[in-house]
This record gives sequence, structure tokens and C-alpha cells, in this order.
Amino acid sequence: MSLKPFLDGASRPDDEDNHGNHQYRADDDDGPDVGRGRLFNHGRLRYRRRLREGNGGLDRRFYGYRRFGGYFGCYREVGYRGPVTGGRGKKGDIYEGGLRVPALLEWPAVLRQPRATDVPCNTSDIYPTLLQIAGVTVDNQPPLDGISLVPLIEGRMTSRPMPMGFWDHPTPGVGTPSKEWMASLLEAQNEGRAVDDSSRLRLDAGEITRKYPEDHFPGHAAWLDWPWKLHRMEKDDRVTFELYNLARDPQEADDLLERDPELAAAMKTRLEAWLASVVRSLNGADYR
Repeated sequence: MSLKPFLDGASRPDDEDNHGNHQYRADDDDGPDVGRGRLFNHGRLRYRRRLREGNGGLDRRFYGYRRFGGYFGCYREVGYRGPVTGGRGKKGDIYEGGLRVPALLEWPAVLRQPRATDVPCNTSDIYPTLLQIAGVTVDNQPPLDGISLVPLIEGRMTSRPMPMGFWDHPTPGVGTPSKEWMASLLEAQNEGRAVDDSSRLRLDAGEITRKYPEDHFPGHAAWLDWPWKLHRMEKDDRVTFELYNLARDPQEADDLLERDPELAAAMKTRLEAWLASVVRSLNGADYR
């Protein structure tokens, strides 16, 4: 791993209303992002490269791809024609149907042969992985939820050394009219002008205006310590738990909470400690 990588990201406009006919191209010679070599169509990545810098530059490129926002899980609504990819729940859920997504990593200088892994990973692992690859140490680093995947890339990691936490807080997100904004952006790019509508900018995004209690964790959270997964659901001050062994029960159908209370209690302690840490970050305590 002596070569430092280039990093190239890939993304897809989150336009769920246009499945089947929406294309995002960024490698056309007459497009705004010439040479970036990516094509998404119906949520599927089609990737093309052009050797503009010679093989040395290509070998040092570090690419990561993932499906956005959870896969579609087991939809059963009448009339739905989207993919059914397994797992309980659907996009946005804390069950596996809303969390587990495929991901692909490409780094020709290091990964000479294709291989697959079933070690659970998370987008929160990207930052510590890049820090280690770049040999960077951050002074006063705030708490990190992720781990470096360098040992996994090098073939030395066979299981995840640290659990993963998930939390779907009931606070609604900020609505974004993606379809309209993308259309206006494309129109502006085709006309050679910039989009300068400041109303689309969240200029106060860095300001903390709300404080959350550190002993109250509403919504659906989970603690994944493979193969065990503990769910915590809090609504109207009522808290319930569920415990599953994903290796034996990937559909999360057989609740083992009452059959393994000691394990559930230990995982509950760690999950609620992590939730309290998340709240401290939300309240700005980790970023002073």
C-alpha cells in the first residue's frame, strides 16, 4: 500500500419518481463533468473508465460505490413493481431490509484480484479508512462511530471488531424538491450560467439551536454486534426491545429477547451509551 490513492466519489440523484427512465451521465464529452466516468440508470451502476493519465494514475485511484439509503426490502404494496431484495422492512427502516446494501470498492494498486467479504461495513467507516490510508492524524478528533477498513482491504480482517449503531430519530428531515432543482441546474449548465438562488442554501446548518435530552431516545434504534442485533423502539415514553441472530435468522422473525436476557441486557447498555454519545454530538459537546 505504498501508493497514495486518488479518491473519486459516485452519486445518484435521489429521484425515486423516475425509476426506469432516469439517467445520470457524467462522462459525456459534451457534459458538464467530462471524464469522471460514471453512469447510473435505475439505481444500477454502470462504470466506464478512460485512461487519460496513463496506467500509473489509474492504479492509484480509489473508488467506493454503494446503493443509496437502504435497498427496497420486501415491498408488498399492491401495484409495486420495484425490486424485492430480501430482508425485513423497506427503505428507511432499521430492520435489515432498510439497512443492508451492496457496496463495491476498487483500488487496482492494492486489490489485484476481485474478492467478496461478508464483514459488515458502514459509511461511517469511510472517514477513518481514508485517514489511515493517507497517514493523517487529526488533533482533537471528535468521537468516531466507524473503524478503519484498511485491515479488511489487506485481507487481515475476518470479523468486525466494533459494533455498529443505528438510530431513526422521529425528527423529520428537510424536504428538497430534487426533481425541480436538478432540472433547473441542468438548464443553467446548458446555458453556461450559475445557479445563484440563495434560498436553496441552508446557511444556518452549522448552528445548534435545539438541545436534546441525554436520557430520552425516541424512535427506532439498533445495535449490531454480528451476528446479534438488538432493536430499541421508543414511542410515547414506552420502550420495547427485540433481539435477533442474523446469521440464523436474516429475516428478523424469531425474537430471542426472552430466551437470552443476559445478552440483551449487555447490548442494551452499550446501545444506550452510544445513543447518549450521539445526543452529546447533536448538542455540540463534541465540537467545541
